[in-house]
Amino acid sequence: MAVRKVVRMGHPVLRQVAKPVPVEDIKKPEMKTLIQDMIETMDHYQGRGLAAPQIDVGLRVVVMIWDFDPDEEAYLQVLINPELT
Repeated sequence: MAVRKVVRMGHPVLRQVAKPVPVEDIKKPEMKTLIQDMIETMDHYQGRGLAAPQIDVGLRVVVMIWDFDPDEEAYLQVLINPELT
């Protein structure tokens, strides 16, 4: 696994709509590697969350530390193809 470079504001990938991950790709080794790299990158930069486009990958994948419930211990949350409602 690897820490990936975080792109800066103005990078073209940040101006595009991220593509959904096809269902058949979710369990592929490449997706597992991407998610592990995102977690390591988030940890390296001491972040609380990271979206795939921030590491120049135009897919709808997010990793984050979920700690919004004071009654629960913080945990890692991975979202694939999230939708705002």
